[in-house]
Amino acid sequence: MAEWTRREQLGLLLFWAPEPVVRDVMVAGRKAYLVRPTGPVKAAVLFVHWYEPGSADSNRTQFLAQALELARGGVVSLLPETMWSDPEWFRKRDPSKDYEASLETVVELRKAIDYLLEQPGVDASRFAYVGHDFGMMYGLLLSRDEKRPRGWALQAGTAGFDEWFLLGRKGIPEAEKQKVRERLAPLAPVRFIGDLGVPVLLQFGRIDPYVPQVQAELLVERAKAPKQVIFYEAGHGLNEEAVQDRMKWLRELLMNER
Repeated sequence: MAEWTRREQLGLLLFWAPEPVVRDVMVAGRKAYLVRPTGPVKAAVLFVHWYEPGSADSNRTQFLAQALELARGGVVSLLPETMWSDPEWFRKRDPSKDYEASLETVVELRKAIDYLLEQPGVDASRFAYVGHDFGMMYGLLLSRDEKRPRGWALQAGTAGFDEWFLLGRKGIPEAEKQKVRERLAPLAPVRFIGDLGVPVLLQFGRIDPYVPQVQAELLVERAKAPKQVIFYEAGHGLNEEAVQDRMKWLRELLMNER
């Protein structure tokens, strides 16, 4: 029998490799996917999704394919739902409670980290946070007091919550808008991005209608080394190149794969 090529051998190994286990769990009163490898656990990632109600993955499914791929290398991941998992959330929410709801979200994310790091085999020194859109912004607010992540992969967020919470509210007086800005200013993600103290990957789209270049550059400027910053010829959802760059960055950070 002819000797098999390395690609054929690898293909056979992947064919026989046990699939990761995906479980539905409840964390902080919300549904989440827990994705576990079938073999030894080497690292952990918390994935927090974006808000794009016209997209089918504006929920905990957004990063599921990436979590499954990482699980085959030994990473356990948690992908929680959030207050913005409901496509109608933005329209139905009470804007007067945006401040309080933001603080509640931080509490939920901290409980999600607790749950993830309590999983068997997890090494807390190999734990990263991944967040897109609101997932990025609430991650940065979380980082004000949460120092357990050893790296942050953040995509397509803007500098202040008022940037988005005022969207569509053209009918309210300017004085009322100013009150909103002042109320939310202490929570602004840009206030905390310079204090992460660990590696950060920042990814933005050059043609993102929701994150103007000036806002992205403000976050980039405030972030401190070690940081990697990549702009893509893409919109708010970024593209496959961004996914592959993120996966490579996570593997290097968590599993020393270069």
